[in-house]
Amino acid sequence: MHGESADKYPATSRRRRCGERAVQALIGVTTGFSLLLVVGCGSGPRGDAAPPVIKQLPEFSLTNQLGESFGSTELEGRPYVANFFFTSCVTVCPRLMHQTATLRRRFREAGFDGICFVSISVDPEVDRPEKLRRYGELRNIDSADWVLLTGEKQSIRTLLTEGFMVAVGQREPLEEDLYEIAHSAKLVLVDRQGAVRGYYSTDEQGLAEIFRDASVLR
Repeated sequence: MHGESADKYPATSRRRRCGERAVQALIGVTTGFSLLLVVGCGSGPRGDAAPPVIKQLPEFSLTNQLGESFGSTELEGRPYVANFFFTSCVTVCPRLMHQTATLRRRFREAGFDGICFVSISVDPEVDRPEKLRRYGELRNIDSADWVLLTGEKQSIRTLLTEGFMVAVGQREPLEEDLYEIAHSAKLVLVDRQGAVRGYYSTDEQGLAEIFRDASVLR
């Protein structure tokens, strides 16, 4: 599978079930992570009130799909939506990235041009910048406002588990040459000061909630 496009491997229902069980198992053993407990932090009527700060992110620097350094310095002063994925993922990632693209389009249609999108690979040893670039081109991802990030494996794991407070599993085989890395399928809203403001599902309600909250923060 390494070096191959995930598009060559259709996500069958059996593969999805297998991978989703891995994600559920990871969630079951890591309920101490705030992400997994605060699944509803983006919900509930708030009107025009901004969502509360959940956690301040540490400074970080990774590498984008163009091979350039990119991190908290480049994001300073910009609210952004983060998610976590890997290019060979055939379980939760296709829907996650599709729904992220849907949210991005809604912001553009509403004239909210200041929102940035950040997707961090949980398989950085495979997802090097050139692979991320090809992945982005296949999905019409514009690097001007949607960055795909990779970096050193331990640095990313630390950023995700201690910074974003999301769990990350180890590589587990599925079938044939496929594998899963259990990880969060939430969207994370981060404000201009680099503080996490909410975790959101990718269903219609979740997209509506993050759109509302990000609109307040912009």
